[in-house]
Amino acid sequence: MCKANKQSLEVLYQDLVTANATIALWVAEEPKIILPHLNEAARIEVNKRFNHYHNIHQEIFVRITNLPVIDIIRELRFKHLDKFIRVIGVVTRRSAVYS
Repeated sequence: MCKANKQSLEVLYQDLVTANATIALWVAEEPKIILPHLNEAARIEVNKRFNHYHNIHQEIFVRITNLPVIDIIRELRFKHLDKFIRVIGVVTRRSAVYS
C-alpha cells in the first residue's frame, strides 16, 4: 500500500481470522464499530514505519476482502442490515424503497 502511495490497506478476511478470530467475528457482525478502530490502528502503524506518510494521506482505510460467505442479492433481508456481507447478483431493475 505505502509503496504505491495508496490510502487503502486491503486485508484478506482469512488472514484476519488467522491473526485474531475475535476481531474477524467483530468485523463481520459489527463493522460500524470495529472498522474505525482498524483504520486508526493502520494509520498509527503506517506513520510509525513511514514518518512522513501523513503528508500523502491523512487517513488510512482498512478494506476487508474475500469474505468467505456469499449471499445472493435476492435473498437480502432485514437481518443483513449493519452486517458485513458479500453478495453476488445482477441488478436489472430498481424500485423505491418502502419502509
